[in-house]
Amino acid sequence: MNKIVSITELREKTLKVLDEASEEREPIYVVARSKPKVVMESIEVYQAKEDELTNLRRKVFELETLQALKEAKEGKGKVFKSVKLLMASIEKKK
Repeated sequence: MNKIVSITELREKTLKVLDEASEEREPIYVVARSKPKVVMESIEVYQAKEDELTNLRRKVFELETLQALKEAKEGKGKVFKSVKLLMASIEKKK
């Protein structure tokens, strides 16, 4: 279960909460006025998540690149007359 601490408790027990965050595999949610403000977690957990996200982004890029190459070979790819038009198309999709 997720641990929740108030900003007051964090202020009063900063070192204890930091120790818990660094030792536990679960995040600690810090709330102020009953609203979540910050999530604390160990650097190891954070780095593992960052690494996983990077790997997933790489995989998506690889899959999209392979799909684009396949479409290009089949004559289905879209041809842009300039890099500027390509970039505009990419920005439009965001």
